[in-house]
Amino acid sequence: MTTGQDEEVRRLLHVSFADFPLGLTNRYDLVRLWSLELQWLTPEDALSVLEKLCDQGWLVEEDGRIKPNSGVVLIPPALGWQPIVRRVLYPPDFVVAEEVVNVSRIREETQRQESNDSKQVDEPQKIKAQFIQKEEMIEIAPSREVIVKISEPENSTRNKRDGPTDRPPDRAEINIPALINHIAASSGLVNREVVRRAQRKRRSLGPVTLWMALALVAREQGLDMYDVTAIIETK
Repeated sequence: MTTGQDEEVRRLLHVSFADFPLGLTNRYDLVRLWSLELQWLTPEDALSVLEKLCDQGWLVEEDGRIKPNSGVVLIPPALGWQPIVRRVLYPPDFVVAEEVVNVSRIREETQRQESNDSKQVDEPQKIKAQFIQKEEMIEIAPSREVIVKISEPENSTRNKRDGPTDRPPDRAEINIPALINHIAASSGLVNREVVRRAQRKRRSLGPVTLWMALALVAREQGLDMYDVTAIIETK
């Protein structure tokens, strides 16, 4: 049975990996996402959370790439959700849930039953199919595939084999939080939606900086570009 801390970590990981191709990222991009783009944690706290999630089994790091443990069942958060800091700062050890269902085995059994009973569909069989369908919802792997496909735009020119580190550094990085706040306040969008749209533009356009993607979002919303430029160039 999951606890409040478990669920908070599962929601955090769902948000964190939804926009990364193939569900893979690196330390720099995760710390930057939590601290700079979403502004949930300080850079120091973000690095501390990352270290603890790796040490306690929630995240797996191989060859500089980080991904959720294959046994973690991610939980989609509600609209406007943000993590309770004290819960993610001290995450519990990850324990594989005993109730996770082996979907491959269930599918094989289902196909065998359908083959044997294809000529006769009765009420008990319908009930059994509904029960199997509910069990399949527990499994993580299919839901991760859907998340990745949705987050990757159809017209993306980005090579899926390229990692997140291929993006160039932002020269105006220090002013990005102020720029996000300005676009959100002026357009009526929430900060997270501003960041999501900017990330979508980066994936569509290729190697562009975050501040440039945010500027494109601002222009799309009809904002005064003089004000936007002034924020970007502030030292």
